[in-house]
Amino acid sequence: MKMSFGKMSESHWEAFAMDTLGELAWHTAEGRAIAPGSGERESWDELIIPHRVRDAIARINPQLPRSAVDEAFNIVLTAKSRDPRGENRQVHEYLTKGIRSVGYTDAYGAEQNPTIHLINRRDLYANDFLAVSQVTVIDEDHKRRFDIVLYVNGMPLGIIELKNAGSKDADLKAAHAQLMTYVEELPLAFRCNVACVISDGITAGCGTAFTTFEHFAPWNVDEQGEPVAQPPEVDEDLPLCLILHGLFEQGRFIELLNGYVAFARSDSGLIKRLAKPHQYFAVAKAVDETIKAVRSDGHAGVVWHTQGPGKSLEMELYANQVLTHPSLGNPTIVVLTDRTDLDDQLYDTFEASELLPDEPHQVATRDELRGYIHVYDLTRAVDDGATVPVFYESRLIPVDLPADVDPGLIDERADEATAGLDDSERERIQQAVAVMNALYGARTGCVYSATISSSTGRPGLGRCASSSRSPVKA
Repeated sequence: MKMSFGKMSESHWEAFAMDTLGELAWHTAEGRAIAPGSGERESWDELIIPHRVRDAIARINPQLPRSAVDEAFNIVLTAKSRDPRGENRQVHEYLTKGIRSVGYTDAYGAEQNPTIHLINRRDLYANDFLAVSQVTVIDEDHKRRFDIVLYVNGMPLGIIELKNAGSKDADLKAAHAQLMTYVEELPLAFRCNVACVISDGITAGCGTAFTTFEHFAPWNVDEQGEPVAQPPEVDEDLPLCLILHGLFEQGRFIELLNGYVAFARSDSGLIKRLAKPHQYFAVAKAVDETIKAVRSDGHAGVVWHTQGPGKSLEMELYANQVLTHPSLGNPTIVVLTDRTDLDDQLYDTFEASELLPDEPHQVATRDELRGYIHVYDLTRAVDDGATVPVFYESRLIPVDLPADVDPGLIDERADEATAGLDDSERERIQQAVAVMNALYGARTGCVYSATISSSTGRPGLGRCASSSRSPVKA
């Protein structure tokens, strides 16, 4: 359907979003329908809908006596601090792993310590999904109104903040700034939050309540993860529509909650990350292919992602799902890298993770692994006649610069190409330079430095201090 969205106001985008959520089978309502006194929310400072939480606990855990339901319910509603990150981390634990601190004595006198679930994972669509517009929260001196709150079993797991693309002061950045203000002023409103969406209708991004603006990501892909061309020709391809379908299709939203949110420790505090669409589809497909490979020929395939898309997070999410998947029998994962800095980076990511069920171990040699089942090396293969001997013949390679090349110009280009690199990138380049100097003869021949090719994004050759010829043995 062709859509004219050039003059859409914020209220129009809100109505559009609510209609889309309704198409995704969310029950929809206006804020006044769940306001205190309506039988839904019990106070203005609490965003949770208590009776829906209690009903969900009893429905999902039918073996529980009323006293255990009440105790679990009180745990969900009781905040231990006003720290939004710490509280969010704790509630996320309840949502994904259940509540394990409630015990009771059953009818036979036996002590029971069950895992009490807040989300129905056996039937994802049997959960209670409610989208509400214009929800007011009052906390001490702060009164704010959320554009759209998305409830699952009475808990506010999603927040949508909308602005008007036609206003220069109400764009996507303004929506993010508004969201950050809510987190600062109403920290307890975000105890249960899983994901946030910001949009001016024309553009949209998703992240967590603690994600910086530059890391809010669009969801401009279809149901198979394939890119959708922008700008859109029809309303179904609008970034806001795509992100609502991408994040808030009910089954996928629960799936994202369970396996695509990662907390990690850092020097600056607790970090929470939500998978971006390319990470979600890569990990989901990789896990599926791994299961198929285990059941067949052992060949899963390759995930090829370019520089800077967050491959470390992908590996963390993949490792967690593989380690905990019931079909894979708690495997051991060995990560092989071709660079020391990458090895350290991945180890640091895994070590800081609060998602992974086991501690990572960094090994320096093959001997530190479990050991070889069987070894048949090249020497034995040659002795047995299974393969032919391999000989390496050295040769001289003349190294020279063309006469019309100005070494000074190369220096300038090298400086431009390496500007802005961080310390780890510079260290990696210096190590590569040392290898090339050793190979090509730094004292009498060309002294090269590695640069980054603008056309390929790969290391190339740069600075040359001398143009004298140097025969080099290779």
